[in-house]
Amino acid sequence: MLKIFDRYLGKQLVSSTFFAVFVLSMVLVLGNVFQKLISKLDKHPELGWGFVLEFMVNVLPFSLIFTIPWGMLTSILLIYGRLSADNELTALRMAGMSMGRICAPVFTVGLIATAASFWLNTDLAPKSQSRIAQAFFRIATQNPGAMFVNDEVINTLPGYLLYTEERQLLDDGSGRYRLKNLQMVKLSGRAMPDIFIRAAEGVIGFDPGNLDDLIMELEDAHIEKAESDEKSEFQLHHYVKPGHATLQISLAELRDRHRKSKPSFMTLSELRQKTAGELDPVLKSSYRTEMHKRLSLSLACITFCLVGVPLGVTAQRRETSIGFALSMIIAICYFVFIIVADSFSNTPAAYPHLLMWLPNVVFMSLGAVMFARLSRK
Repeated sequence: MLKIFDRYLGKQLVSSTFFAVFVLSMVLVLGNVFQKLISKLDKHPELGWGFVLEFMVNVLPFSLIFTIPWGMLTSILLIYGRLSADNELTALRMAGMSMGRICAPVFTVGLIATAASFWLNTDLAPKSQSRIAQAFFRIATQNPGAMFVNDEVINTLPGYLLYTEERQLLDDGSGRYRLKNLQMVKLSGRAMPDIFIRAAEGVIGFDPGNLDDLIMELEDAHIEKAESDEKSEFQLHHYVKPGHATLQISLAELRDRHRKSKPSFMTLSELRQKTAGELDPVLKSSYRTEMHKRLSLSLACITFCLVGVPLGVTAQRRETSIGFALSMIIAICYFVFIIVADSFSNTPAAYPHLLMWLPNVVFMSLGAVMFARLSRK
């Protein structure tokens, strides 16, 4: 009888969790991402549907970090709410089964989901985020026109603010773009305006023999240089007004920025190596916080198992809406804890790496108390 019950409950939990994760991932995560990508594709038709597919495949592992625990919590609330509402739970207790034995399939599946979440958090998800950044970097460095959006200010190039009213791909097969009403601001090391450039028209592309620099040919260019003094922050001085000007913009800083791995792009082993070395306290705090966030999120599945069973039994509801509403409230509270702790990652005095464990401590303690009370009934 016990094996039949374990198979029955385990099958219900696995199938419901899979369905909930699928719905949450497709509707709440990938659906929103797809909508934003469609608008980006409208502005950048050169990206193509291959880029959209690559982006969605790589964003899926990151979304599963949140949707697997949330989906499992929803399934537990629905399944145990139905067992309680149909008095099946009462029948099992009368047959001599303890709450611990009744919940054994749930915690077994929860441990398996926790192991999967650990792999996602510590290895697969950061690699996927890194691939997303590489995809945008590859487009920016291989297709200069992809960096521009009509009638929008962009800061893709480090040290520059750029605006163009309209961009057009030249039909000469060179891959260059014509930019109309081009405006540029070159920033100084203090992120202050240094040089202002306006041109009625410009052509941007790569030098065929040098893909490390952008070549921008300007027509009817007007260039002004900002010089600071003691009285005012800066003053504009007429610098040069040629009929034609050629600018060479280095992509070295953009490449260097890409090579610098962010904490969110690093696997757990890479984060451990960083925190073990001698670093600036603020930088070390960001690496340590990211590492503890990965480990803390890995325990979300087992934490939600401990909280979800007593809540599902107490609610005694079979309606899907009630279970989903409860799961949404708990999941939002849990992940808001994580987000708030992450906001202190650059403040070592706040011990953000310890704050990352607070949601697990709070919800596990609450779940343990509720589960103990339920077992005594």
